Amino acid sequence: MSAPLLSVVVPVHNVAPYLRRCMDSILHDNRCADVEIIAVDDASTDESPTILAIYASDPRVQVTGWGPTVAWRERGRQGSSAHVAGTSRSSTAMTG
Repeated sequence: MSAPLLSVVVPVHNVAPYLRRCMDSILHDNRCADVEIIAVDDASTDESPTILAIYASDPRVQVTGWGPTVAWRERGRQGSSAHVAGTSRSSTAMTG
């Protein structure tokens, strides 16, 4: 399997009401079919871990418990040729 064209890092902390919409919007965006999501759960105490477990069955989704900075650094270490983008809970804008 080749590396994805786009990697999106999604920080997660107690965002269960919005998480499905976020994940679906990335996975079903027709502008880039070759995408992966790296969901970084920062010790959520709501239903976010349960929701992420459902999405983790999709091979395009990786779920980790690291903090966001570590996830970005690790993705770069893997030598990915993908463009890495992230979302911020404080903004609807894409970063990266």
